[in-house]
Amino acid sequence: MDAQKEIRSTISDFFEKLSFPTTSVEVVPVPHSLKEHTLLYCVTVSDPRSLIGKHGEVLACINHLVKKIINKKQVQYMRKDKALEENLIIDIDGYQQKRIEEIQSVAHMLAERAKFFASTISTDPMNSFERRIVHEFLSEREYIKTESVGEGEQRRIIISYTSQ
Repeated sequence: MDAQKEIRSTISDFFEKLSFPTTSVEVVPVPHSLKEHTLLYCVTVSDPRSLIGKHGEVLACINHLVKKIINKKQVQYMRKDKALEENLIIDIDGYQQKRIEEIQSVAHMLAERAKFFASTISTDPMNSFERRIVHEFLSEREYIKTESVGEGEQRRIIISYTSQ
C-alpha cells in the first residue's frame, strides 16, 4: 500500500473510532505559498462544527494526534529527511484552507505596512501552525524578514523591513 492510501486509511479509521465516520478523505492542492511537499487531507464528516471547535482548537488537536499515529506507524512521505509532521495538514470541510488564506492575507498586509513605513511590525500571538504559514508565505518576499519571538501562548512573529 502506498503512503497516501495508508494515510487516508489511518485518517478514516481515526474518525470512525471517534464515532464520526467520514464521507470522504481527499488529498487537495495546498495553497501555493506552502511548501510543495505539504499534503492537505480534506475530510468530510456529517457534523464538522464539533470537530473543528472554537477557533479550530479541536481540529488542531486532531491534527496533532493523527500525525503522531501516522508517525508511529512509520509512514514516511516522499522525503526521508523531513518528518511527516511538517508535511501533513488535516482539514475538515475546508476550515484549514480558509484559515490559511486569512492568515496569508493578514501577513501580506503587515508586510506591506512594514515595507511602506520601513519599520518592524508585530503580529498578534499565534500558534505554531499559524506562524509556519506566515514564515513560509513571506519567505520569498524581497526586503522582508520574519522572526518568532516570545514564549508559549504569547509567541508571535516580528515582520521587519530590511534594506538589503
